[in-house]
Amino acid sequence: MITVIVAIIYDLLFVIPMSVAASLYAGPYIAPDISPLHCLVIAVAVEIYAVLITHLKLRDRLIAGGIGLTVLLALIFYHPAGERVDFLIRYLWVWKIIALAVICYLINRISQKYPFTRLIIAVAGLICLPVSLIYPFIREKITVIMIFAYALMTVTDTVQRRSHKEGDTDVTVHLVFTAPFLLLVIIAAGLIKMPDKPYDWGFVKRISGAIQTGYARLNDVLTISGWESDEPPIGFSGRGSFGGNVRGGGYPVLSVRASGHADPYLYLKGKVYNEFDGHEWTMTTDDTEAQNRIDALTTYAALLGLSERENIPIEDILRREAVTIENESKKLDVLFCPSKSVSMNMNGSNIARYVYFRLNTRATVLMQLYEESPEIEKSYWDQACRECILDTKAAPDYDTYVSYRQKIYEDYLPTTVISDRLRTYMDELLDGADSDYEKILRMENMLRTYRYTDHPGNLPGDLNCAADYLDYFVFEKKEGYCSYYATALTLLSRAYGIPSRYVQGFRADTCHELQYKVNSSEAHAWTECYIDGIGWTVFEATPGYRGVIGTSGWMIDSKDNNAQTVMDISEPEHMQPESDEELTDKEDARTAIPWKRMAIPVIIGIAFTLLILLFDSYLRKRRYDKLDDRGKALWICARSLNLLKRAGAGIGDSETLTEYRERLGCRISGEYVMFCDIYERLIYSCYVITPDDRAALERNLEMLKKNLKSIKRLVKCK
Repeated sequence: MITVIVAIIYDLLFVIPMSVAASLYAGPYIAPDISPLHCLVIAVAVEIYAVLITHLKLRDRLIAGGIGLTVLLALIFYHPAGERVDFLIRYLWVWKIIALAVICYLINRISQKYPFTRLIIAVAGLICLPVSLIYPFIREKITVIMIFAYALMTVTDTVQRRSHKEGDTDVTVHLVFTAPFLLLVIIAAGLIKMPDKPYDWGFVKRISGAIQTGYARLNDVLTISGWESDEPPIGFSGRGSFGGNVRGGGYPVLSVRASGHADPYLYLKGKVYNEFDGHEWTMTTDDTEAQNRIDALTTYAALLGLSERENIPIEDILRREAVTIENESKKLDVLFCPSKSVSMNMNGSNIARYVYFRLNTRATVLMQLYEESPEIEKSYWDQACRECILDTKAAPDYDTYVSYRQKIYEDYLPTTVISDRLRTYMDELLDGADSDYEKILRMENMLRTYRYTDHPGNLPGDLNCAADYLDYFVFEKKEGYCSYYATALTLLSRAYGIPSRYVQGFRADTCHELQYKVNSSEAHAWTECYIDGIGWTVFEATPGYRGVIGTSGWMIDSKDNNAQTVMDISEPEHMQPESDEELTDKEDARTAIPWKRMAIPVIIGIAFTLLILLFDSYLRKRRYDKLDDRGKALWICARSLNLLKRAGAGIGDSETLTEYRERLGCRISGEYVMFCDIYERLIYSCYVITPDDRAALERNLEMLKKNLKSIKRLVKCK
């Protein structure tokens, strides 16, 4: 028993640090909205369960697997049939963390057989630590501690293996009894304060940047299937077509450096499209830097008026931010810019610095502006130009803004016909929506209830217009990737009189980091709608992506206690329960345990366990039948020893069978240990077993099984 416990602790000393470090590192990418503590707990629980199963006997492993299956099915069947798929999708991140933990467990099993792999993993982890001081891709301090712990355990284990020992030479025992002292070192390291900001080591950044840039350029040259192929790629594409399956992979394509406060969700616009033929978007108008400036000034002028009317500092609802974007890939021939960019300065052919406006989307007053869509007064426009444009002579005048707004309606609000069926469906959904903004939110929330997939298949060939596509996607397909959802929201918005455009670019989840590498796999498509009084606004209908509205703002410390400056981020009214009583009833219904549904997984689990036990019994009997008389006798003797051990009368480590028989014969009847004489002769001589001997051993085994409890009582009493 002690040997098993030592082996379990030994495995956990390696697999838990590895699994925790991996899950905490991957957690922000797998589940950005989930607490790291949840990922840590799941990873540790999986590793403990896996290690315990490893050290169980085969039969016990199968029983533990049956129990695990029962629990898993119970969680699924707890939900009604119509909610089970949504439940699995909602908690898909859990399965990903479990899969990651299983991979770490398998790596640990391999490293037990090939110890040098542990050294490779430890060295790789230690290399990551100094690099993360400059490029902070490791977000949690405990990740650093776990990497350090794994390296420390590996070094200690390697030294133990290569040291000459006398007496007990078991390496696992040495490491386990050394572990408490190593844990003290790890705890002491964990108490060391880490810097809040990364170290600014320029030479390391230059070397690392050169390596990454070289890799990206080499990949550009060697990649055969480029972004202009017929297959939808991961990475920005200059084409407006979509459909088919998206292939995986990716590598850094843009380098983003922010000044001041980094936006956690930075949308980098590449190309915009305004016409759709049922399969492909095309661009028949220009989206120039000057037009981007007019749009940014529109927003600034609108907020000047709002700030004056509500007596709120404009800094509470708008921030000027600067970001430098460097193109690291030859395949990108487009300049990417953030929304609301008011100025751009080029530094060579592939580096651009933008000043843009970041809106506080958590401010209630901003929501008021979206709802009201007020006209922009000329005085506010002129003030916006004076405060935002250094060269006032080059600033667009108010008439230019009016002409630009008129052109928006001409280019991005074509006549969009939808079917009567869809019109009836959408009219019911939008009933009571008083503003364009609320209509878009309802459309956005409707599309988010669909399913995201990278493998939706090809679009049908008979889609010839917007109406065909919308009927197909809204009523039939109901799944796809970002292009599907951005197209649907753009067309639906236009059908209800809102200028909208389809945008391709990158959505960088920077998580407030000031330096960030945009990967080609972060390519994205979204919808921008033109809201009178504030300009182009990003809307996100793709499931699994958090919308910009209400997610990337900041809290306000308002001196006016009566001013409601920060809004409560919640679903629109049409998505909420009608009353508190209805919500309480639903909670009570969910709290009540559905015993009938829960009985199904329990029955399945019990049946699975019973089948496993029956199958195990059948295999044992079959293996026994194939043995010769000598093999059967040895198996019976070993089984008899095991039964006596379970009764508390096991043989000692240095005890011979003769000594064991004599010692035990003084405590229990000698007929229970008659097998020892035959067992000893079988082991230490060429004794030929007879049918009578085998029959006697079988009778002895059956007697032990029947009287096991009596033997256990006798052993305890004496």
